[in-house]
Parts: sequence; structure tokens; C-alpha cells
Amino acid sequence: MVLAEGYDEVRSVSWVHAWTVKDGIITQVREYCNTSVTVTRLSSPDIRSQRGTCQSVWQSKLSDNKSVPGIVLAL
Repeated sequence: MVLAEGYDEVRSVSWVHAWTVKDGIITQVREYCNTSVTVTRLSSPDIRSQRGTCQSVWQSKLSDNKSVPGIVLAL
């Protein structure tokens, strides 16, 4: 899985691309626009019960540091 995040300051648009790659070939592309995204690795139920939470991979930040609601992108 390849995740790429970007922000266009001129248009005030943020986006995330999620690419699935198998054997060096992109097999699926998902695009999410205008989001403040929190991406979380979802673990198996037995691991979640041991830790209590999932591990956060990264959280988006807008370039002007404004507060915006986050969403979970489950892949």
C-alpha cells in the first residue's frame, strides 16, 4: 500500500491517494479529496484487545494550521 498526501494552496484543496501495489504493479487507486485525514493501521481483533488502540500512521495538517475534523481512512 502506498499513501500520498498533497495540498494545493491556490485552490485550497487537500487530497490523499491510496495505491495498492502487487509485484511492482499498481492494481488499485483510490482518491480522497478535501479531507483532513487520519490514517490508522487496523490490526486483528486479538491484537486490538491486547493494546486497546490501533497504531496511528500519520495525521494530516493543513498548511495554515487551522483546526479541522479528522476522519479515519480504513484500507
